[in-house]
Parts: sequence; C-alpha cells; structure tokens
Amino acid sequence: MTPRLKYVLPLFILLFSLIGCSAKKDSDELRVGAILPLTGTVAFVGEPEKAALEIALEDIRKQYGERLKVKLFIEDSAGDAKTAVTAANKLLDIDKVNVLFVSLSKINHAVAPAIADRKVLHFATTTSDIGVTEMTPYTFRIYENFGSEMGLLARYAKETGIKELIGVRVHDYAIDQAFKVLEQKADSFGVRVSEGAIFEPGNKDYRSELQKIPENLKSDQALVFLGYGPEFPNALRILKELNRGNGRKLGMYTFLTNAARSQGFDLLQGIQFSGFSTTPDDLRVKELTERIRSRTGPFSSTPFINYVYTYDAMMFMAKVAASASGNYDADKLTKAMVSERTYFGVGGEIQLDEKRDASIPLSILEYVGNEVKVIWDVAKK
Repeated sequence: MTPRLKYVLPLFILLFSLIGCSAKKDSDELRVGAILPLTGTVAFVGEPEKAALEIALEDIRKQYGERLKVKLFIEDSAGDAKTAVTAANKLLDIDKVNVLFVSLSKINHAVAPAIADRKVLHFATTTSDIGVTEMTPYTFRIYENFGSEMGLLARYAKETGIKELIGVRVHDYAIDQAFKVLEQKADSFGVRVSEGAIFEPGNKDYRSELQKIPENLKSDQALVFLGYGPEFPNALRILKELNRGNGRKLGMYTFLTNAARSQGFDLLQGIQFSGFSTTPDDLRVKELTERIRSRTGPFSSTPFINYVYTYDAMMFMAKVAASASGNYDADKLTKAMVSERTYFGVGGEIQLDEKRDASIPLSILEYVGNEVKVIWDVAKK
C-alpha cells in the first residue's frame, strides 16, 4: 500500500459510514420532488405552483408536526422534455424522492418511463390530457381534464341549438389536444367543429388570423375560444374593431383567469364558458392566492386552478402519508390514496375515480357585470 493510499482509504471509509448514518437517520422522512417550468416561455405556470408546494409544506409541518417529516426538492424543466428527464433522474436517483409532482402534459409524458421504472407516487399537475393516469400504475391527477371539459362544451352546444363551433385558439401541444378532443366529443353530439383563427404562442397580433372569422355568425354557429387567458382580451377587442364574429361565443375555463379579465369585464359579457363550482372569488382561493403573491409578486397569466389543485394534491398526499407509519412504498401509498378517494380542499370536493383521476364538477358560467354566474349546471341536467 502506498503512503498516500494509507491515508486516503480511512477517509473514504469514514465518509461512507457518515452517509450511511445520515440515510438511516432520515429513513422516516418523506422526500417529495417537483419538476416545474421555472424558466422559459411557460414560467408563469411554474412559479405559482412552486409557491403552492412551499406553502403546502409549511401547512403540513404545522398540521402534522413530527408525525410527518417532509423534505421538498424542486427542479426546473424550463418546459423542455430533455431537461425534465435529466431533472427526473436526479430527483429519483440522487435525491431519492418518494413522491414526484410534474407540471405540464408533455413533461409528464417525457418522465413517465423513469417514474414507472423507479416506482414512486406521481402527481401530474397542470395536465389535461385524456388517459394521463394510465402513464404509470402510480400516477394521479388532481386537475380538470379535456375529456370532461370539452364534453361539457359539446353537450351544451347541442342542447342550446348550436350546430357548428368555430375555433379561435392557441396553437401548442395542450390546446391542440383540447381541440382534437372537442372535435371528437362534438361529433358524438352531431355538432361540427371547424378551424377559424389560430395564434402562435407569444404572438399578440391576431388581426390577420381574425380576418378569417365571418362578420356575422349564423344562429346555429358559435365561436369557441381555447387558450390560456392572456389571448382572449386582445382577440375579443380586435374582433370588435373588425366587426367580425358577431354572434354567440363559448370558451374554456381560462376565462376565469386574471389575464382574461385584464382589459375589463365589458369584453367578456355574454361569453359562456366551462368552469368550476369554485371560482377565483371564493374566500379560500383568495387567501391562497394572496399567500402565493406574497412570494411571487403580482401575476395574471396562470389559471388559478393550476396552483390551487397543486396545493390540494400536496395536502391530500400528506393526509395519506401521515398514516403510513414511515413506509412510503409506492404500491402502499397508491392503494392508500385510492382507498381515501375523497378530499375536501381549497378547490372544493375532489373525488378520485377507479383510474386515479379526479372528478371535478363542471358547469357553464357567464360574467354578469364583474361577477361569475352559473347558467347551466350539468349536475342538474
């Protein structure tokens, strides 16, 4: 043995023994990871979600104390699939997380194989794709889904005499999926869906696309707006300036965002859109929003349900984990989540179905002045 090796080997032995002791000491710690878009074009989604998880962590520590020790690890996907896979491998292999929250549809699809291989509990947030919980046996979604929302819009169109829906929409992965689902759902009700105007993400000059919209819609036609909220005021204002699209207008839940309201409520009058029993004006939602704003500063683009249901998913998971006696095996936690089934959160009652997907009550809403009113409650139909 060389003199150098004589001194280095004991150091390595000591280091590994310390690591082993540390791992043993934290064996009852629930390690939660998150992959969020904190930079890039959709950072407006990730920052409020990050704040929601951090606030949930504070509330978990207050509520459960020593019964549930939670450590949170957050990585940036930048909205990029390859970056997200690298982040997932770090969280799963180095940080050894037991639970993983992943934001955005395409990012969830990218990291699903790693999650299935390592067997950890998985929450797909801000993800509306149909069948997302079939990615892995450990995947849950506590969020709205395109199947329910587009089905609601299609059924409402049919029952109110609309025979054609003309799309006014953003062109990106998620909204393209929503449009395809709307076509399928509408077809089952005998309603035609056609392309009208399509906007590239980040583009604010919609005039050339909106020239394609007819001046006056027929009595059995309606425009249907699909996007994230920031696009709606500009599109509606330009349509008014061009004197086009006169007639009925439908839309998706993102009409509830502050971004959709950013140019006042006058532009939004008469538009019927899908939404939730919970609104941004509900007291518990307002309280959570203010707590998030205290961390992120003002924000308007992200739909409130993104951070509300991220918070609720974390709290729901903690409720189940607190009864796990330090055993955070993915199979055990999954069975416990399915068995628990119902959770009452900031976003209202959450019911999990047999596929681990949340059933969230939806209705058709409309602005009356600056207040949101339910005009068609599917539960009563």
